[in-house]
Amino acid sequence: MRRLPACVGLKPRALVGELLGFYYPVHYRTGMDLESVMCQGRISRKQAAILWLIHSRGVPQGWVRRKEIEARLVSWFESSNSSISKLLRGLSKPPLSLVKQAESPDSGREKVVRLTKRRSLVIPWAIRSKTRRGPLCTSS
Repeated sequence: MRRLPACVGLKPRALVGELLGFYYPVHYRTGMDLESVMCQGRISRKQAAILWLIHSRGVPQGWVRRKEIEARLVSWFESSNSSISKLLRGLSKPPLSLVKQAESPDSGREKVVRLTKRRSLVIPWAIRSKTRRGPLCTSS
C-alpha cells in the first residue's frame, strides 16, 4: 500500500509552518558557514556583508555607490552612517586593504566603493574552499 506524504491534508497555513520549519535551519546554517568562511576571524559580520554586497552588486567596473551600501546595511543590521564609515575605513586600511573608496564621477559629494584586486581574488577562493569541504549546510 502506498503511503501518503505527511503534508497531504494539511491546510495552507500548516504547510507554510512545515516549509519554514525546514527552510530556516538550512538557511541559518548556510549563512553561518558562509560567514565563517568570509570573515576568517579577521573581519566583522558587517564588513563581510559589505564585501559580499560589493562583490555581488558591482557594475562591470566594480564600483558600488556608498549610499547603496548604507541602505542595505541599515536594513540588515542596526547601523548608522558613522559606523558604516568606520567599517569601510577598516576595510580600506592596511593590513586588510580590501576595498578602495573614491569620489563618484557623477557627483563630487558622493563616494563609490570597489573591491581591491586582492579581495577580488579572495572571495572566489573562500567560496571554492568551503564548497570543497562539503555542502554548506553541514555542521563543522
